[in-house]
Amino acid sequence: MARLERLFTGGGGWDFCGCMVFHRGHHLSRVDYPTRREAGVRNRAEHRDLVTGGRAHGILVYDGDVPVGWCQFGPTAELPGRLPPSAELDPARWRITCLVVARSHRRRGVSRVAVRAALAAIAAAGGGEVEAYPRTAGRPSAAHGGFAPVFAAEGFTVAGPYGDDALVVRKSVGPARSPRRR
Repeated sequence: MARLERLFTGGGGWDFCGCMVFHRGHHLSRVDYPTRREAGVRNRAEHRDLVTGGRAHGILVYDGDVPVGWCQFGPTAELPGRLPPSAELDPARWRITCLVVARSHRRRGVSRVAVRAALAAIAAAGGGEVEAYPRTAGRPSAAHGGFAPVFAAEGFTVAGPYGDDALVVRKSVGPARSPRRR
């Protein structure tokens, strides 16, 4: 958990969030938490509780022993917040909701490594329909769902729009197969 918190306090533009909006369904109230710093402290504490309770899943990507990327994934029931209208009618089994990369490692393939690892973890857990919400434009610090080309390269297809500058993308992932014995 300390390494994840290290990544989320590194000034990447998403320090305040702690990947809680999809767990909770909304950001914290600005009345109760007027600064990003105050919100970050609360969000990291809540996320720590979810992780230690086995109710949060994610992939950390490292450069040596330094965490440089994060991909949050989990069952839809674990990440119910901000469902697009299409998902309310036809829910996916899994969601990839947050994808962040340290400024120093952007445009170096970290997102792709993180998404691949999340898909492998989903396959190991039995697979199923996976949904994600990448941006089609914008600054990397604001692209908490990643960018569409990363997901297209991993075989996701567009299911529809998600707001003005994002997409709902889906992919079916089969269960992990055991190696064949000879």
